[in-house]
Amino acid sequence: MMNRRGRQGNGQRYTSKFPCFLLNGHILAEIGNDRALIDSGALTSLGRNSSFNLGSQRFPLSRDFMGFDVDKLSDLIGMRISVLLGADILSAFDYVIDLENQEFLISIDSIDFQGNVLRSEYFHNIPIIQAKTDKRDVKLFFDTGSKISYLKSNIVLDYPIVGQDTDFYPGFGEFQVDIHDIPFFVAEHSLHQEMGVLPKTLEMTLVTAGIEGILGTPLFDRFKVCFSAKRNQIIINEYKTKSHPV
Repeated sequence: MMNRRGRQGNGQRYTSKFPCFLLNGHILAEIGNDRALIDSGALTSLGRNSSFNLGSQRFPLSRDFMGFDVDKLSDLIGMRISVLLGADILSAFDYVIDLENQEFLISIDSIDFQGNVLRSEYFHNIPIIQAKTDKRDVKLFFDTGSKISYLKSNIVLDYPIVGQDTDFYPGFGEFQVDIHDIPFFVAEHSLHQEMGVLPKTLEMTLVTAGIEGILGTPLFDRFKVCFSAKRNQIIINEYKTKSHPV
């Protein structure tokens, strides 16, 4: 396992760099002896222990959230994890998810990362971005813990169904999702996204927050991404190979 500490370039400190990979649509990182699910859409970080060290800092962990613990998450993901790194911890760092090079990079400083800059907001530490369909602007949670991207039903139902998938949400459990093919634009990039519709109960939680959907891990098929809560930015950079990185 890799855990490199030091400085890069103009004095910028890379606190840590760890191997990461995609499994069944979920981003996992090997951090010391722990395997962590990287989940920017989770309000609360979870673990078997009461705390977790990351970037020379110690953070508290909850045992469960709405009836879900890391053992149940492991069953749903299809691989054993010991930590869920949620928005409460991730927002303390600049961090990069680069599946082309299979790296998860965090820094207590701003990371010098080149690409298309998206202005972001934060709702309880969960990042929000602006994107577009071919018909309208949309405001989305950027959730690295969601293997499916979603839009509100009144938007998605205008587009053809191309399949089905299964997803889950803490406190709600597993559910079936119709998948729609939608012309979609992020920054200067055009891409067709396969997007689902959340169950009504979950969709209402988005509406309450003024959000129209969720951008999930399918974006990482094409882009490495830098998250910077301190700068209110998310920066995307297309992989050199322009193909699925794993």
